[in-house]
Amino acid sequence: MVFSGLMLLLVGVGGCEDARSTIEIRPRASLADEEGLGGMMLRVGSDTYVPADFSPDDTGLIELSRPVPNSGMLEFGIELRQQGITVTEGAFSLEMHRNFEWGMDIFRQVADPTELCFGCAGVQKFEISAEHQNQPGEAIWVTWGGQQRGSGIVY
Repeated sequence: MVFSGLMLLLVGVGGCEDARSTIEIRPRASLADEEGLGGMMLRVGSDTYVPADFSPDDTGLIELSRPVPNSGMLEFGIELRQQGITVTEGAFSLEMHRNFEWGMDIFRQVADPTELCFGCAGVQKFEISAEHQNQPGEAIWVTWGGQQRGSGIVY
């Protein structure tokens, strides 16, 4: 079976002890279009998610919310496929924290999204091969941030 679109692999090292930490993953490009993030396949540990698994939150933003480990490193691998061809791929990891709320956004654009991001703790850029860019310099950008649950800060 061939998937086209974006594949994001999340593998936790360490148990999901009491699973009080969570992550909300929000795609910031179309999930219905290969020129966006269409055909996205997302792996979180041994679980696999497709665009139909994402749903609107209370404000209408499309997201996927799930528990993550309270400690250890969470490894991320990303692959973007269009018409059966890998157009970008890479990996990074984040150190998990107990009782934490994580937010992660996935963009397909030219500009660095952290310039307009309040509360972003990090960013990773994945270059898209030139022949598959919608505009010169386009890339996949993954931004993230987080806070202790109940801190009262809203981003």
